[in-house]
Amino acid sequence: MDAVRPTNMVALLVSSVALLSPNTWELNAFLTKMGYKKEAEASVGTGVRLDYVRMSPAVAPAMGQGGGSSRTVSKSSLSVRNEVQFIASSGRLSQSPAWKALKHTHHLESTYLGLKEGVHYYAFAPIPESLSVQKQLNLQGGVNWQWLAAKGTVINDEGRYTANSCVFLFKEGDDTGVQHLMTFATQNSKDSWYSVLGLGNVPTKQATAQLISLYKANSEDFRKAAAYALIHEPLRKEAKAEYIDMLYKGLYVEHAAKAASDWGWGDALPALQMAIDKPESPMSLVAAIEAERKLSGKPIPENVLTAGRLSAEASAQQISLAKSTLTAYSDKEVVAAYAYRYTLSKGKASPTALAKMGQEVLNLLSEEDREWVLSKFRS
Repeated sequence: MDAVRPTNMVALLVSSVALLSPNTWELNAFLTKMGYKKEAEASVGTGVRLDYVRMSPAVAPAMGQGGGSSRTVSKSSLSVRNEVQFIASSGRLSQSPAWKALKHTHHLESTYLGLKEGVHYYAFAPIPESLSVQKQLNLQGGVNWQWLAAKGTVINDEGRYTANSCVFLFKEGDDTGVQHLMTFATQNSKDSWYSVLGLGNVPTKQATAQLISLYKANSEDFRKAAAYALIHEPLRKEAKAEYIDMLYKGLYVEHAAKAASDWGWGDALPALQMAIDKPESPMSLVAAIEAERKLSGKPIPENVLTAGRLSAEASAQQISLAKSTLTAYSDKEVVAAYAYRYTLSKGKASPTALAKMGQEVLNLLSEEDREWVLSKFRS
């Protein structure tokens, strides 16, 4: 028998190592893109365990509408060490990996992500990040992402990071996602906020029907969450009765008025009039009066709409033109609504210029027209 040449021996050794150590370059590349750095790699079972770390800005919880959000602490010195682990195995593990204790700001979930090119991937990482890896690597046969994302909507970690992030994943969801979200939502209605918001992102008729059902539910928690989910784009034409009900209740008037205006719901006029008579805010008054005028066949001209929608960073020329346009317009209720809203304007560039213009326009109105708007907001 011929002796094995050295070059062939090297090739055999490389081949053996490749079998023992699955190729993880794609995982490494994606985690690097996510800001992680590989800190260690060790043999485990039939593959390798990979440790990654990312120094992340600290966050402080800032409770918001319906659950929570988070804000980044500005001082760069306040950073935290976030660790995650992955296992790449050439064989399917018979049981869940024994992960070491890790430090991370957010909830870590042990997850089988799936298979690609003979390599099985496992993660001990935040749910949104694990699902990003599953999608990026196009892994097959792993955890159902809609089930895991639905589970994430009821996890209460710092800043509700997991729940907030999982909600938006359902923009790619389907009716299977609706079922999973409802499973977790109904486990505890008081902690269902983000599960219901997830429904608001699922672009299907079944999701719309489920939101309408929750809006009518006996549970106040479900009703509030469903109303908030329904006002997010895209608005749902099938929820006409619910949007009109919001107008009557003074709830999310800006969005409900837009729905009525966009779809020409003439039967929303009584509700819009109520929103005008008893507005919840200057913004809701403006939204209701714009929709009411359009549906009444007296739409506000485009130049007046433009004059009433300036931002606080508007130039002096834009403000001057808006003032001239508003003072010349004949519908003084519209003028009063825009002017009053402007008096409350605040901004970074010129926080008082727009407010000053609004007050000047109000002063040019008759006492009756001025009182029409001011009386609505007296405490």
